[in-house]
Amino acid sequence: MHMNMRHRFAPLLLLLCAFTPLSYAAPISYGINYVVQHLDPLGLGPMLDPRIAVGNVYTGSFTVDSAILAQDGINKSGSISAFTTTMEDVSWTTGLPFPMSEFAGFRGPNGFGDVSPGFDVINGQITNLRGGVFGSADFPFIDFSLNVRLPSGIDPSCTTGAFCGNSPNSFWTINRLGGFGGSMTIFAIPEPETYALALLGLAIGGAMTRRRKAAS
Repeated sequence: MHMNMRHRFAPLLLLLCAFTPLSYAAPISYGINYVVQHLDPLGLGPMLDPRIAVGNVYTGSFTVDSAILAQDGINKSGSISAFTTTMEDVSWTTGLPFPMSEFAGFRGPNGFGDVSPGFDVINGQITNLRGGVFGSADFPFIDFSLNVRLPSGIDPSCTTGAFCGNSPNSFWTINRLGGFGGSMTIFAIPEPETYALALLGLAIGGAMTRRRKAAS
């Protein structure tokens, strides 16, 4: 009888382990990689910081409520609880006061001073940011997902000024280090509870196997 009970409830326990993370809204974290591909496309003068060079990689992250993943969409608002990006000595971090952080707010789907940047959700994952993050008096800032028009023209169809369109996965910044831009990649960061549930599932499976062998 005990063996029957174990076999009866084991599938239910495994299903609970598999689906618990998706059954309620919870904070989820994403990383950001910024790769510098061009310097000073607006012709503002020499780069102010010699550390800034093509090929440099800078990083950031953000945490947002998982409810945003329920439906795909472009430039969606989200409930963001943390954001940070650091480029050399310049950092934008929510909750960290000046001068340790330059963060003053977001540009989002509802404009300047929005509660979050815009999120592109594709196949249940955040794949891109739109809008931007800014400092006091708008400076220093990072613009997300903007084509940057170089003097030689990386976007020959752009005739309306320095910034044209809203192509995914690119960034542009002007700060006290200089002006530069390039590609931007968004990637999911696995949550600790995901690993914990996976390990729990493996442990349960191992224990059941050992008991079956002992009973045979």
